[in-house]
Amino acid sequence: MWTKKATHLENSDLPQGHLNFIERNPSFIKHHRASSERVANALARYAESEVVAEENICKLVVKMTSSCNLRCEQCFQWREGGFHNGLDPTAIPYDESGNLFDFIDRNQCDIILTGGEPTLHPDFPKFFRRLAEAGCFIYICTNGLLIKRYFELFSEFSDQLAFLISIDGPSEIHDSIRGKGTFRKTIQGIEMLAKGKQEDGKGWLIGVENTLMAKNLDQSIELLKVCETHGVDWMIFNHLWVVDLFARSEYHKFCEEYNVVPNSYTGFDMGDFSHDYIEKVISTLAQLREYPAQIPVLFGPDYSDDELRKYYRGKMPARENYLKMGVKLDVDIGGKLVMTKQFPDLVFGSVLDDTLEDLMASDAYQRAAKSMREGSLRVLNACPDAHNFLV
Repeated sequence: MWTKKATHLENSDLPQGHLNFIERNPSFIKHHRASSERVANALARYAESEVVAEENICKLVVKMTSSCNLRCEQCFQWREGGFHNGLDPTAIPYDESGNLFDFIDRNQCDIILTGGEPTLHPDFPKFFRRLAEAGCFIYICTNGLLIKRYFELFSEFSDQLAFLISIDGPSEIHDSIRGKGTFRKTIQGIEMLAKGKQEDGKGWLIGVENTLMAKNLDQSIELLKVCETHGVDWMIFNHLWVVDLFARSEYHKFCEEYNVVPNSYTGFDMGDFSHDYIEKVISTLAQLREYPAQIPVLFGPDYSDDELRKYYRGKMPARENYLKMGVKLDVDIGGKLVMTKQFPDLVFGSVLDDTLEDLMASDAYQRAAKSMREGSLRVLNACPDAHNFLV
């Protein structure tokens, strides 16, 4: 969740959309302030100690499953032949996740559930309840199609819950990318959440994520208006994740140090964008910034116009000091601890077999974290952690 700017909640000059957000979401604001302070302190400790330690882990990503009920055109996991890169469609087994739950019980991290579609996990209700009862605040990255199925479960823990729902544009555009009828079903899920919030006092946060593409740029303002109308709390417009040949080569060399041949980057756009396309992206962002939104509108990454030109042309240097590995963990399919969920080639063992604290303490994990702490990789230029986890 891209909330860097939203951490400055005492600013009297905040736009109306942010002020409305603060007023509508008291439980989330309370959590967000505490979570932001916890992350800031953990980052400072990690930067000083230069050791990945359990006490500094504030956030934990769990990839529930690679299975999905959609085949979105821009998805980095799916291709015409099925899973790209031979992805395993199995789900992390609930009954073998004791090490994971023990770590969570001790640390009460913020949890980000992702996939695939996390709500398709066969034991999703058991996983969700176990994490919520441990006291964690949970973010669910979802297409929103199964909100109705789990509405009552979500309602039990509404003050500990935020949704990040993917929508690719207004109805016709969204359906052309995700499948006929999917927009209507996703909006119905959002409406159910909004009604629960407005009429029954549910405390959950309703977020919408959009990926800017050639097909939907012209409808960005229309989508924002639709989301405002249906009770969405905030929106983020993300850029395509671009991994050009130079970035791939750089990442390949990095992985070779661990005797790994990566191929996760094959799911991402390689680039070679035209001048006209890049300028259209920039003008679209200008329109979104000028629109008097009634909800916060964020951008990922929030680059300047000149930075965007470099980014889309493959000229953007790597961000400095990628500190994410010291404060946030990514658990991939099969319980594998990986460097980052977008590029899960580097695996440091499985939480199904060993404790997370032992996996973090391993020479390989500490060595990789040191390399990233002292620099970064161009494949991560679009990664929110490269922009938000800064000392």
